[in-house]
Amino acid sequence: MPPQTLLEALQARPELSQFARAVTDAGLSDLFEGLDPEHEQITVFAPTDEVLAELDEWQSIQADQQWLERFVRAQAIPGAVRTEALFTPTDPPTDYRTLDGDLLAVDPNSRTVNGAQLVLADLATPTGLLNVVDTVLVVPPQTPPTTTTTTVPPPTPEPDQPPGTPAPEQSAGEGFGDIGSLPELLLPTYAPED
Repeated sequence: MPPQTLLEALQARPELSQFARAVTDAGLSDLFEGLDPEHEQITVFAPTDEVLAELDEWQSIQADQQWLERFVRAQAIPGAVRTEALFTPTDPPTDYRTLDGDLLAVDPNSRTVNGAQLVLADLATPTGLLNVVDTVLVVPPQTPPTTTTTTVPPPTPEPDQPPGTPAPEQSAGEGFGDIGSLPELLLPTYAPED
């Protein structure tokens, strides 16, 4: 029986076991099973286990669930796009973006996508198309932490002030120099209305 979903197609190919595991570990099984309401079908450019083993960042990507999700989404485009359509020049040129938002460079002459050669093309399932590639399409940057903490040192006491004494309060505008010395262009002027 042929695979019914892209996830089944990935799991059925031993050379794609790492990428298949990445899909499930990233929490993207629904996307690859056609259950994502935004993307009923997708086209996947799956790197082989050998390609992933040679990727310097692969261990770090696997250890970071958000990065792994972005990595998997960067290897797919929306819709079922056959290679014939992918490599047919159009006027104006068709822009293909990954599910992570990266613009792909499609070269019809060398038949590559972001420099990746298709080893196997257009394996069709009801949930989209599977292509096997000889390199990853995009390695997204690691997601920066969402929160940062900044330590603000306590105010330095005045020289004649004993340690532990609070700093004197500044009056409004103090510390900003003489506001009257600013160029006139920076200060709005208002004329009375008649």
